[in-house]
Amino acid sequence: MIRTSLIVLLLYLVHPFCTTACSCIGESSVKEEIIRSDVVFWGRVISMNRFIVNDSTMLKGMIHMKVEYKIISEHVFKGSMLSDTISIITGVGKGDCGVRLSLGHEYIIYAVYENKYF
Repeated sequence: MIRTSLIVLLLYLVHPFCTTACSCIGESSVKEEIIRSDVVFWGRVISMNRFIVNDSTMLKGMIHMKVEYKIISEHVFKGSMLSDTISIITGVGKGDCGVRLSLGHEYIIYAVYENKYF
């Protein structure tokens, strides 16, 4: 039994593991998020589309899913929008810091403009 436990422990120490980390861990106040955001608005989700991001840095066989939500703005609290409809791209919400929104529901959105993948 001790020998088996030592072998298993040795395999864990020697075998490299691939992990990814999440940068959204922790909490921040509403004030901090308003300051950090480019635009803050109240809007309604009008469409949702899941898609796969082609990322050559990911291990073979791993899939990087994202969701694009189209949201129509009802009222802008901070910043400016070129259109009353905005696309928000986020993770699918299974450990990737993404948020799940529901079609037809209204939300206050704190957004940062970014073109990381597109």
